[in-house]
Amino acid sequence: MNTRIFGRVLIFCVALAAGTLGATGLLVLIPESMHLTTEDSPVPDYHWKLTTALGGIYMFFVIERIIRVIVHNKNKPMQQEISIQENSGEKKEFIEQNNGHSHYQGVDKDGKKTVAPVAWILLIGDALHNFVDGLSIGAAFTENIFTGISVSLAIICEELPHELGDIAVLLHSGFTMKRALLCNFLAAVVCFVGLVIGVLVGDTTDGNQWIFGIAGGLFIYIALADMFPEMSQQANLAEKGGSDSPGVVFVYQNAGLLCGFLIIEMLVNFGGNIQV
Repeated sequence: MNTRIFGRVLIFCVALAAGTLGATGLLVLIPESMHLTTEDSPVPDYHWKLTTALGGIYMFFVIERIIRVIVHNKNKPMQQEISIQENSGEKKEFIEQNNGHSHYQGVDKDGKKTVAPVAWILLIGDALHNFVDGLSIGAAFTENIFTGISVSLAIICEELPHELGDIAVLLHSGFTMKRALLCNFLAAVVCFVGLVIGVLVGDTTDGNQWIFGIAGGLFIYIALADMFPEMSQQANLAEKGGSDSPGVVFVYQNAGLLCGFLIIEMLVNFGGNIQV
């Protein structure tokens, strides 16, 4: 996890997730929840208008990063910061790494290794998140194949960096590899519960429109409140003297964002031709 290639893959995947989640929320789920995707849509050219909003988000992201890179080139890189905290008889060492996470090394009074509380909070939150993902996929496929594929692709792109990050946090929180994989798997299985409920609700009621609204809000929230800040953190670490320069991080993040945007744009434009 501390290799340069892993860091670069994670940089690309986080940006890819931000692009697909934001595009799916704005271009697919929210329009579906408002019945804008029908042939007699009350909002003409809704797709291109929402694409313009997406382009605005991307434009300001690029402007911000370019300004930061220019400013960084005028300043010397800051050295990596290491802090050691002692609390309640437990020794905790937090070392800032390129992946933006922290190491936790705690022991109880008997000298046994303990697990940081954040690990359990993360697993509970992950299980709830996966439930909503399953709900979204189930409802989407009951609507049409195109919507189902769009939502599934967005979730796949988001889950890859999300799960890699979760495993890293669990390992750094005191879990063994086997225990981290098992707990992460159990949290992921909750997705199937949501999938079944989503299919049943979508087939028997009009509730899928409300599910799309909730899922659209969730996707945009994760992209803007989770993925974009993670991207900023990765860029900030590069500015402080990480393994990659800010310019390299900027290129990888732009490649991921544009790939995510284009995947959903192509599905929106040509998804109607998909027939299974």
